[in-house]
Amino acid sequence: MKDVGDCVAGIREGRYDAVSSDETILAGFLASYPKDFEIVDMPFGTSELLGIGVPIGDPALRDLVAFFLQKSYQQGRDGQASPWQTAYNRTLGPWLKAEKRQPQPLEVPKLVDFDDKAPAK
Repeated sequence: MKDVGDCVAGIREGRYDAVSSDETILAGFLASYPKDFEIVDMPFGTSELLGIGVPIGDPALRDLVAFFLQKSYQQGRDGQASPWQTAYNRTLGPWLKAEKRQPQPLEVPKLVDFDDKAPAK
């Protein structure tokens, strides 16, 4: 097999019985084929964190993404709507059926969000 998609095709064709992968990838296949699959929770003793990939040569983008993930995390901790949580609940949440909370971002730079500094209208 080249990738998980090949295995999923093999399951749909009756050539394979199961596939093991990251739950977010499996949720995507479940969303595409809701009558053909189910996700069985069988932890392998590890806990995976979600990540966002950015080009190695773009540290400014990496810092910006980390900063806004931290801002979202803090909004959730302060009782406000967390953009990360809202996005998770609208996309992966319905398929994974497990309540998740946004993990605290790592290695967050100290940046300033000037929108927070603007006078209130």
